[in-house]
Amino acid sequence: MEGFNLPPLVFVVDKDSKFSSMLKSTLEKNGYEVLTASDGLKAINMLKEHIPDIILSEILMPNMNGYEFFLTISNDPRFSHIPFIFLTDLSSPANISWGKALGADDYLVKKKPFEEKDILAIIAGKLARTRKRELINKEVEKMFSYINPVESMATPLKQKSLIILFYGIWDEKLGPCVKRYFPKNIDLPVALENIGFQLFNCISSIYGQGEIKKAQGLLLNIENINSDCYVFFDSLSDSKVRGHAHPYMLGVLAPKINYLESLQINKIFQEVAPQIKAKMDWDLEDTWGKVANLLLTPSTFTET
Repeated sequence: MEGFNLPPLVFVVDKDSKFSSMLKSTLEKNGYEVLTASDGLKAINMLKEHIPDIILSEILMPNMNGYEFFLTISNDPRFSHIPFIFLTDLSSPANISWGKALGADDYLVKKKPFEEKDILAIIAGKLARTRKRELINKEVEKMFSYINPVESMATPLKQKSLIILFYGIWDEKLGPCVKRYFPKNIDLPVALENIGFQLFNCISSIYGQGEIKKAQGLLLNIENINSDCYVFFDSLSDSKVRGHAHPYMLGVLAPKINYLESLQINKIFQEVAPQIKAKMDWDLEDTWGKVANLLLTPSTFTET
């Protein structure tokens, strides 16, 4: 029925049936629907019929472990947008670092006794973030509705010439402006400046000017130009302007950016952020090169 809101669907993947049952009961009491699977391979088969709103997965599982499961779905456009949380007994710094290095949204260590408030808070936060992203995507689609959808820029292998990095700031007089971009010889059905302007407006309208001053990133899809876009926004301190800060945005357009790649792009942008915030010269082309090489390198999995 149109307008009927279904409860969020949580997918719990864990070989420990006792823990899964306990978590399932807790989530259902708090208004969620829950699916369970005992390993990554079974979970992938279930995903063919059910698309969850969020996934919580153990790491040590038979047939397909949590790391392999995460990397598999991260490279599938049907599932790559789903928030993913590792939920595990592995609590050593090395294991936590490995899980975070892969790019999962979060890494929760199982506690005894079971701390349901921690899991509920994290799930609610991830789902709220997903809803904001969906709202921005809808606004972007409206703003570019005047463009007839173009043929996909995608090729069997992504090409560097189709990967575009841009940097914009919110100017007090002019509003959102794209200041720099690379490469220069780009051919898009709409001006890059217009794309940057619309993205800035969408993000600020959904998040609010206060939130846009906090470091955050979003993976979006601009259907009318058949392109994915990852945007990272933060702020530059400036005592002379209202709010004492200029929001700025780093963005990358590419034929396809999967969820895992977006989180790795975030790390690249986080590396250059201190230079931007300190108002230092930074190498746009070098940053573009790191992003382009990342997007051109197939994701691999190596057990340690």
